[in-house]
Amino acid sequence: MPGSSTVRMPVASFQTVGTVVLCAFFVSGAGGLIHEVAWTRLLRLVMGNTIFSITTVLCAFMGGLALGSYLGGRFIDKRKDPLRIFAILEGTVALYCFFLPWLIPAAEPIYRLIYQNTHTSFYLFSLIKFIFSGTLLLVPATFMGATLPVLVRFFVRSMDNVGYPVGTLYAVNTFGAVLGGSAAGFLLIPNLGVTMTIRMACLLNATAAAACYYLYLRIGTGLPELVPVRDEIQEKTGKKITKKKKRKLETVP
Repeated sequence: MPGSSTVRMPVASFQTVGTVVLCAFFVSGAGGLIHEVAWTRLLRLVMGNTIFSITTVLCAFMGGLALGSYLGGRFIDKRKDPLRIFAILEGTVALYCFFLPWLIPAAEPIYRLIYQNTHTSFYLFSLIKFIFSGTLLLVPATFMGATLPVLVRFFVRSMDNVGYPVGTLYAVNTFGAVLGGSAAGFLLIPNLGVTMTIRMACLLNATAAAACYYLYLRIGTGLPELVPVRDEIQEKTGKKITKKKKRKLETVP
């Protein structure tokens, strides 16, 4: 129940929860790269140049991921509800990006006003558009970047077992990103257009958010405590748990 400080969850149950969370992170990675590819096409209408639009998206996306990872790591250490925070992050990305196709063109009157009153050079004017557009994209990219340290907080039980959970999370998210980027470039945008592709990515983000928030409601605010369950197994069977098995119980499936 929500509000409990700890949750005594059998190992098999935690493995099921972990599998669902990994699937949600896979979907999140796919949605993130769909957004990135779609943003590149969307900014071509504003930047007027493919190279400038790709540069803007890459700078905002990679910078947002780095900033989000840093801020998310510092924030989540003080929390005990990583699934809830992950759901909020994904839900925010879905909501913000849903309106992004209208937010970016909405800045065109500002560009027109600046150009008419300053008569800046082409490259300086492109820099101004880079700053405006990049700031708009930096916001959702930062939320995306915060999802990894948040889920690391959920999976990592001990500082002795960091590599496998983090590696698994990163690999799952990367595979999702590869699938999402390929689908966006070869299937979604050619058949659905940029706006509908962004909405499809928002649906993926919302699905990941809903799944993890549902799990949060089921297991509560506390992190699943595997150590007491492991001790109960040892007491019932009378068998000593080896260090290898102990580490296996404390890691993701």
